[in-house]
Amino acid sequence: MEINSRFAACLFVVLVFVAAISVVWASDETWAQAKEITVWCFTSSKVYHCPGSRWYRTGKGALMTECQARAAGYKPAFGGGCGSVCPAQ
Repeated sequence: MEINSRFAACLFVVLVFVAAISVVWASDETWAQAKEITVWCFTSSKVYHCPGSRWYRTGKGALMTECQARAAGYKPAFGGGCGSVCPAQ
C-alpha cells in the first residue's frame, strides 16, 4: 500500500511539473499579450498614463493597451512607458 501512495505522489509531482513547463513554454504571441498593460490615454494631448499614476482614469480619455496607444500615436507621460512588450511594427 505504501508503494502505491508513493507512486501516486511522484506521479502528481511529475504532472504538476509538466503543467508548469507547458505554461512557461507558451507561444510568444500569448506571452506578449499577457505583457500588454492597459493605459489611460488623454485624447486631447495624445499622452498616456500607466496604472498607479495619479492621472490614470482621470479627465477625458480612453482605455487601451499600451501597444495600441503607441500604434495610434500616443506618447508615454514622463517619457518612460509602462513596460508592455509590443510586437515590432
